[in-house]
Amino acid sequence: MVKFRWTRQIEKNFTNCLTWIAMCAGISLLFVMIGSWSGLLCAQEYKPSKRTEGSHVFRIKDPVIQTDRLEGKDAPEFITNMNMSMEAYDKLERDFFRYLNNIQFDCRNRIRAGGDPEGGWEVCLDPPYDMKKDACLVYSFGIARDWTFDDYMGDVFHCEVHSFDPSIGEKDHKRSKYVNFHNLGIFGRNSVITKKKVPWTVKTLGSIMNKLGHREKTLDYLKIDVESHEWMSLQTAIAEGALRHVKQLGMEFHSAEHNLLQPMRISIWRGLYRLGFRIYFTSWNHNCRRTSIATGRTIFTCQEVHFVNINFMQE
Repeated sequence: MVKFRWTRQIEKNFTNCLTWIAMCAGISLLFVMIGSWSGLLCAQEYKPSKRTEGSHVFRIKDPVIQTDRLEGKDAPEFITNMNMSMEAYDKLERDFFRYLNNIQFDCRNRIRAGGDPEGGWEVCLDPPYDMKKDACLVYSFGIARDWTFDDYMGDVFHCEVHSFDPSIGEKDHKRSKYVNFHNLGIFGRNSVITKKKVPWTVKTLGSIMNKLGHREKTLDYLKIDVESHEWMSLQTAIAEGALRHVKQLGMEFHSAEHNLLQPMRISIWRGLYRLGFRIYFTSWNHNCRRTSIATGRTIFTCQEVHFVNINFMQE
């Protein structure tokens, strides 16, 4: 049988081991304490968003997030025609779609008003964008017989809702206590256009607001889903100053004609930015997945984009 002998050397080695264990434990405890302190400090600045949808979104003190802009120093030079090199167009296309998917405003309280996924639209309820019950005004262009958004805004917030669509063949009528239908469309000019041999009466946003007596009123939510007519409509709305009183804007954009970007459409995005509109939510329509004929890049030619007007934060 082998006998164990406790020697001075063994005692010294054992003492050294205990010392190292104590040091490691102390260092670990220090890191835990530092992590706790930093967590407490950060907790004052960052709080989880109410609606994260599977991803962790943090609340920041200033909700306006600084992101790349279409007119920033890193963006391509936007020219007034398509006479550009392939290299220049490739950069324009890449930067444009990157811009569309940049969140520029951290909306901390966001709901889905209406159908999900079809028919509904995101609504930011952070002050000052929250809907004041019985004191909110909503315009909804493009119904296609899906009333879920319009009814929601009326039933839940008791907003005064005006719904517009000349394509569904209905006369002007009062749908409910809060929802009013107009057989009228939005466009870049006041006119009558023919679609599928049916005449549609269309007007600019400014003309419609004047007609309804809303030109100087705050428009809490403007929804536009009008199958490519949004571009001329927006161009005129920007020029006539009709977006000045719009708090939130939800639109489906059709970004590429024949899978190519158009300079006029890029200039409208820049115009919206200059007016104070910042993206707080964006989603692709996967039915619009295309291949760019110029670059071979996969792009989405229609996309729902939601904005808040940050000028209202200064009031």
